Amino acid sequence: MGQDLMGWSLAELRKMTIDDLVVERQRPQMEGHLRQRGQGYGETALFEISINTRSGGELPLEVSTIGLPGMGDGRPLVIALMRDISGRKNLQERMLNTQKLESLGALAGGIAHDFNNLLVTILGNVELISEDAEASRRWAENLDSIAAAGQKAADLCQQMLACSGQGKFQVDNGDLSDLVLGMRSLLEAAIGGRAGLNLRLGENLPAVPMDSASLRQVLMALVSNAAEALDDDGGEIVVRTSLTRFAFEDLERGQCLPPLPPGEYVVCAVADSGRGVEPAIRHRIFDPFFSTRAGGRGLGLSAAMGIVQGHKGGMLVDSVPSVGTTVSVLLPPAPRLAAKPRRTRKKAPDNLHQDLAGKLILLVDEDTPVRKVCEGYLRRLGCSVLSVDNGPDAVRIFSQRFQEVDVVILDLGMAEMGGVATMRRLRVIKPDVPVIFSTGYGEAELEKRADGLENYGYIAKPFKLSTVRQALAVVLGKAVE
Repeated sequence: MGQDLMGWSLAELRKMTIDDLVVERQRPQMEGHLRQRGQGYGETALFEISINTRSGGELPLEVSTIGLPGMGDGRPLVIALMRDISGRKNLQERMLNTQKLESLGALAGGIAHDFNNLLVTILGNVELISEDAEASRRWAENLDSIAAAGQKAADLCQQMLACSGQGKFQVDNGDLSDLVLGMRSLLEAAIGGRAGLNLRLGENLPAVPMDSASLRQVLMALVSNAAEALDDDGGEIVVRTSLTRFAFEDLERGQCLPPLPPGEYVVCAVADSGRGVEPAIRHRIFDPFFSTRAGGRGLGLSAAMGIVQGHKGGMLVDSVPSVGTTVSVLLPPAPRLAAKPRRTRKKAPDNLHQDLAGKLILLVDEDTPVRKVCEGYLRRLGCSVLSVDNGPDAVRIFSQRFQEVDVVILDLGMAEMGGVATMRRLRVIKPDVPVIFSTGYGEAELEKRADGLENYGYIAKPFKLSTVRQALAVVLGKAVE
């Protein structure tokens, strides 16, 4: 074991003491165990320590000790059996990192949802005031400033939803090499002359189910990050695409996040010749808001991870300090057999100027400021509104006036009878009632919660008057499937 795992030769080991082998911080622990075993015949112990390797690293070991009587000179003997547990430690670290990413993703998604509700109130009231000609003239500059700041906050919320894997995806089968090639000029602009860009793109790769816009965001984040890792004298950034088969050992060695099963994946790898990532912080590079750069927000890579997770893929990081870093995105290829068709969302009819005057809308949202903004939008469109703040009241009112109600707008995340549960109850009363969900979560979260439901619309918070108008036109018009 000494030669294979620690790097020390047998001759070197014979000259070494326990203190030479065990890392300094754990020497008292090791000495204490040996002393206790030496005081009692048959006493056993099982514990973990780390020892110094010849290369300057550390090797985690599981140590089993037993005390034995002396060999005639009165000194006790302790036999120690040591087992390499580096593989187990790596697996535990991967599991902890995966759990941490899931927890941070859930936190980011929840924060984005709450902020999106606040932004409905801010941006919605700005838009309603702007519709007033006199107020718009008087406060135009102030309103524009509020709207611009609110939109920046809304964009940040979308990045946080991407971190959580809850971003909105429009998925079609596509060629990853074509996507990269089509971004060449954008990638060169992102690098800004600091390095050369070398594209090594595989041909005839299997199609990948992808949201092209989101994967462009991933590639842009990886290339921008690679460019910032380069020294002042520049270097080279290489983007490769390929079809690669990964064994379990490959994925484990690369600490793939999230863990993926062995098999073939379409890969996009971005390699740089920069400073590399220190081992001590490698497990943190996908954390939201973590950055080693002054002024960095650190959302780029965490959002990229969330997007890749949303595509059922994973990411590998291979980095050597002072040599460079390669970040590989692994995406599952499209199945060769026809997949089960996804539920199709109704598309907007050609004529979005449907007459909404006189339509009766049942509006259900537990957040009063959000509900007030939506009421203002609906009345601006000429609709009549029945407004309630919870699912049970919505069911009660709908059971009394279902013949009059034209559309129901439901908040997805209500605490008392959520939006999906409320929709199921309403459709028992009137199976064909048009329903629009409004939510601060991403569309992926909506589809997960509404699994099995058909024929509903969707508006993402924060929404605008035009978004509400279009959603109503879709569910009330003749849908184009």
